[in-house]
Amino acid sequence: MNKQIQYTGLKNLNLDEQQKIKKLISNSYKKIQYLIKDIEKIDVLIKTYDITGKRKRYSITLKTELPSKKIFTTTVEDWILSTVCHKAVNDLKNEIEKNYKTEGKNWSYKLRKVFTS
Repeated sequence: MNKQIQYTGLKNLNLDEQQKIKKLISNSYKKIQYLIKDIEKIDVLIKTYDITGKRKRYSITLKTELPSKKIFTTTVEDWILSTVCHKAVNDLKNEIEKNYKTEGKNWSYKLRKVFTS
């Protein structure tokens, strides 16, 4: 497990779901780290809802902090675990892109190139 990724709430998931989310988030972390070299860590908070029914509803909150003390956070909910992971990573990417675009840095092309591959 990557030391820069800190998971909270994995006990609510079964073993297959834990492995799936760890794989998806670690692959996404590599892509984000490629774009922003000085990223320190990503906190992943996982919650499940409607456990008594036939399906679980997943909620994932991604939080990352840069050494410049900028914090980026996103929260996404959905019924499918892989969809939640992808949506959360895309939202985090868009938030970072928006922040750097307002500072005059044009990272949008580079971000799209990496995340669409």
